[in-house]
Amino acid sequence: MSKNIQTHNANINLIKKFLDYANCVFIDRL
Repeated sequence: MSKNIQTHNANINLIKKFLDYANCVFIDRL
């Protein structure tokens, strides 16, 4: 169970990093 939670949190962190990166790229192009 805790392993699934850790994986879930890791996925959330990856998504957050991806969104932050996409945000930076989008803002740079404005």
